[in-house]
Amino acid sequence: MEDRVKNAAWVKEHAPADAPSRIKEAITESFPQPKFVPPPAAPPVMAPPPAPVAPPAPAPVEIPVIAPVPAPKAAEPPPKAPVPVVKAPEPKPAPVLAPAPAAKPAKKPFVLNKTAVIIVCAGLAVAGIAYQLILNSPKSRYARAGQLVLKARNTEAISAYSRIIAQHPGSIEAAYSHYAIGDIKALQGNPLEAIEQYERYMVAAPDKDEKLASARFKVAELELKEDLLADAEYLFQNAAIQASDYATRAADRVAQIRAVKARVAEANKLMARSPAKAVEAYTAVLAEHPKYAAALAGLEKARKALAAANARPARRRAPAAKPRRR
Repeated sequence: MEDRVKNAAWVKEHAPADAPSRIKEAITESFPQPKFVPPPAAPPVMAPPPAPVAPPAPAPVEIPVIAPVPAPKAAEPPPKAPVPVVKAPEPKPAPVLAPAPAAKPAKKPFVLNKTAVIIVCAGLAVAGIAYQLILNSPKSRYARAGQLVLKARNTEAISAYSRIIAQHPGSIEAAYSHYAIGDIKALQGNPLEAIEQYERYMVAAPDKDEKLASARFKVAELELKEDLLADAEYLFQNAAIQASDYATRAADRVAQIRAVKARVAEANKLMARSPAKAVEAYTAVLAEHPKYAAALAGLEKARKALAAANARPARRRAPAAKPRRR
């Protein structure tokens, strides 16, 4: 069908002037017209049925009117900061170039001055010698140790004196350090250690040193306190003490020692006749000299003799003869 329509359109376009009549005839022959058929008669109009009666409508329900919520206002944007006006930089004047500095002369290489080095070394050597001779000399150190004694720092003083003895043996300060340590030990209540230090001084000191008599007298005094009466008596009679200012006191000490020895000798005589009295005599001596060896030995013998005497059976006495009557 479509092909025929296209062909007819082409023929109509390209046909000659009398072609329309011919084309009309051809189209009529090709497409016969349908016959007219009258439309059917309309049905009779019927009356509409009665409309149904609607039931009464219910009373309208009142719906509460809700007030509209106002929409939140949009936050106002913060005020814009004023835009600073940027000024164009002023043109700077062209820098004026300073003239180039003159070239410095080259430094001379450092040359060690031998003379200066010799002077510095000599100065250090002199300072070291001065330190050894003045500040670190045994005499200076002995004086500083004496200052410690005056401040009652006896432990530090003993250490200082001991260093002098160790580092400067054979010096007079080393000998005097023994003497000073002896004084400290005697003050601290250590008589035996003090005697030892005094004796070391007497060995190290020169023969006619001014402190020899003092050292011997102090040793004799300490021996007397320790009840070493025989040693003390011998030392009190030393020639150096007898020729010194200690001679008078030494003579008094010798007399005191001899009196004690006489009491012990008397107690020895009592032992054979009356051991009990001998015990009393020895006890009296030991009350004054508790470490005296001779009195301790005599007391022990007297007690043994007394115990032996008490163990013997008592002898019966013969009855006295009655007088005859005349």
